[in-house]
Amino acid sequence: MVKKILQFFPSGMNVLDDEGKNIVLLAVEKRQTKLYQFLYQFSYRDLDDNTAFKQVDKDGNTALHLAAKPGINLYGQTTTMVEEFKWFQFVKSSVPSELWERYNKEGKTAEEIFRGSYKEHMTRDRKWLDQTSQTCSVASTLVASMAFSNFAGENIEKKNDASLVALSLSLTSTISFLAILAFRSQSLNFWKYVPFMLHIAILTMFGSIVALWISLMFHGQSITTCAILGSPIAILTIVSLPIFIGPTVMSMFSEVPPPNQNTTNASQYQRPRKKENPTLRAYDPTQYTIESPMTRSRGNRMKEALQVLISDMLEMEAQLNDA
Repeated sequence: MVKKILQFFPSGMNVLDDEGKNIVLLAVEKRQTKLYQFLYQFSYRDLDDNTAFKQVDKDGNTALHLAAKPGINLYGQTTTMVEEFKWFQFVKSSVPSELWERYNKEGKTAEEIFRGSYKEHMTRDRKWLDQTSQTCSVASTLVASMAFSNFAGENIEKKNDASLVALSLSLTSTISFLAILAFRSQSLNFWKYVPFMLHIAILTMFGSIVALWISLMFHGQSITTCAILGSPIAILTIVSLPIFIGPTVMSMFSEVPPPNQNTTNASQYQRPRKKENPTLRAYDPTQYTIESPMTRSRGNRMKEALQVLISDMLEMEAQLNDA
């Protein structure tokens, strides 16, 4: 619907509601990420300027100010700081640079609003990152010890590459977890790099466990023994691999987080009102309200509407005669 409307009426992007918001500001406020992405592409492809992205509402909020607020997304569905920061950065890159440090009527910039709105959310996610890194670093260190002992204890004739792969991956995972724990910067870029590093660390730890298990399978004496030992790790890999790879792939290839799925009420727009003449009042059919069909029949409603219309016509006739 939005595509067709803007195709025939491109000026619809500049229509404002009662709060001074156009479709760009409303898309950001309602957290319709895919719609905002389409509007951004449409404005630079089919319009001569991007004035719609410079719009400021009655409170002095730009699109970046609205993107910095939690809005309805946090209360309607589960989100993470990675998604919220990615959404904030995407809106920041789409609006003109002179709006980045603009103050609203409360005297706050968009970044100040973002830090204040997500203060508890950032503290909670940072605590989870630290706890997960501490636990997984211990596990990856144990895997590295087992891989090294297995590699060092093998005979030269029986050495296999699986132990070396397990040792390399486990050390990479351990170093990544320690780097996350050592990262103490309060910059917002923390949520751009560190969560991705966590996914890589967990993925390499999972790969080291699989490689270690494969190296242990080579100690089997028959194909049946190798099949029995390898079936659990094969099932575990098939089931768990999407859990580890999924978030990493989504964070790398998705520009914006998923849109909010909650339904929202339609916006009320201002319409010009007709000035009433005190001496002559024109008939307006919209002013005659009809009650719900659950309470009255259709015939009674039509009869009452006609009675009101007749009385108004008689009153109008009397006013004309007096004039």
